[in-house]
Amino acid sequence: MLSREGMRRELEREWAVIERAEKKLVDEKKEVVAEWVDVEGAQREYDTKRDEFEKDVSKQFRFLPEDTMIVFNVGGQMFRSTVKVWARDRFSILAQLCTKSPKLRPDKDGSFFFDRDFWVFRLILAFLQENHLPDTVEELRELYCEATFYRLGMRWGDEEDDLLPQRVESEPDSNGVRQIVEWKVNEAGDKVKITKKVKKVTEVERISKRALERKKWAKFGDALDDGDGSNVTYMSYEEVTLEDPNADQILPGEKKEEENIFAGVKNSSIVVCRHCGMVGDHWT
Repeated sequence: MLSREGMRRELEREWAVIERAEKKLVDEKKEVVAEWVDVEGAQREYDTKRDEFEKDVSKQFRFLPEDTMIVFNVGGQMFRSTVKVWARDRFSILAQLCTKSPKLRPDKDGSFFFDRDFWVFRLILAFLQENHLPDTVEELRELYCEATFYRLGMRWGDEEDDLLPQRVESEPDSNGVRQIVEWKVNEAGDKVKITKKVKKVTEVERISKRALERKKWAKFGDALDDGDGSNVTYMSYEEVTLEDPNADQILPGEKKEEENIFAGVKNSSIVVCRHCGMVGDHWT
């Protein structure tokens, strides 16, 4: 069984180990924050380049109005839909034929002819309209091969509407308040915009001069491995008994716990004669 001194030393060693682990976690947190700042910077750069790219694309691809009907004759089967559907992948052949200056000339009936399998093309149209994919592996393979012919990219089926806008954080104003705008999807499946205002407040903590002096003392034992900013606190587990010198004193308005049965008797005698019952000294 450990003595009090041995128990105290054991607890001090465990406390020092915990503080070293805590310091390591703080350092790792700083590294993660630094990496996150780099990621946000790269994200802002990506957004800027993407905006520039979108502007260039809008200049080069002048699409017809979204509600314009375009007809494709695939293997003798007519497929009719709007520009909004055909141009979901703006860099595909189908989208290029929905521009104001298509590379192919339409037939006399106004349709564009493709000598391809119409049975597989119906799968492409179904996905462009309703995001519906076939259930069998064979049809999925045929869909992939046919999508490659029409230059439909690997991300041709992605829904841009399902992507949430990026988190936007403004610079602090004159009062130190910055605005953060975020988006999320609620339980009903709707996009919700969340705007928060955050203000950074610096609190000043005052400590005594002696506490500052103690922090400058040379460390020893297991505390030698701790950094300069660590704060090692030791606790004493010895039993300390305190006695109240005013325990018998009765404060104003406080009742006595036990009444003194002799409080009413001052200088009088409490002797009672067993013969006549008279109180006090007397002759019988």
